[in-house]
Amino acid sequence: MIIRLKRGTKSQIYNATLQTGEPTFATDTNELLIMGTTEQIVINPAVSTYTSFTPRPPDITEYQVPYAVNATAGTTLGLRASRTYWIPFTVTKKVSVTTLATNVTTASAGTHYVGIYGSNNSWQPTGAPLASGSFDAGSPGVKPMSVSLTLSPGVYWVCWAASSPATVRAIALAACASLGLATLGTSNTTYYYTSGITLPNPAPTSGYTAVGGSALPAVGFSFSYV
Repeated sequence: MIIRLKRGTKSQIYNATLQTGEPTFATDTNELLIMGTTEQIVINPAVSTYTSFTPRPPDITEYQVPYAVNATAGTTLGLRASRTYWIPFTVTKKVSVTTLATNVTTASAGTHYVGIYGSNNSWQPTGAPLASGSFDAGSPGVKPMSVSLTLSPGVYWVCWAASSPATVRAIALAACASLGLATLGTSNTTYYYTSGITLPNPAPTSGYTAVGGSALPAVGFSFSYV
């Protein structure tokens, strides 16, 4: 007799109503979970090459960039107009995001859009933006964008649609995760891009280009754990 557990994506499982002690299987992360008295318990946590939101004291509210893998000093990056940047990150504990923010260091007039997308079972960007904001890159400074978004554990994508070649604060190459190594050469892929000046709806299923050896535009998150 074959016994099959209740299953679905990790996000679906975290949002399901389950009984204490009920086991489930996450089809997107290959993890086994059991419902505890108040929350899901992951029996075999998946190991990710991407970072997530890190612990902090109760009186610290600074921004965090969830795809920065270490504390290497930040840098700047000159964006390309009509390029839409895609950067994956993971969430390991449910968080509530209230603000997305960027920092323009050299202005170039134009409306830029930043959005967060979910992933399908293959961890590819999918669907409409879960939350988004916009800002004018015509003046320097920090650009906060208010959002209301709860992220359950899983894989997500930051998408930044640039309509002008502004220079922005960025995560240095040494602090970027390796997303791939084209032809097993020397340049590690750090992000992907598609063409456009607005956030696509839905996320494209083709037309992505991998970019290696580059810093990443920094999107800061203001959040709290749920």
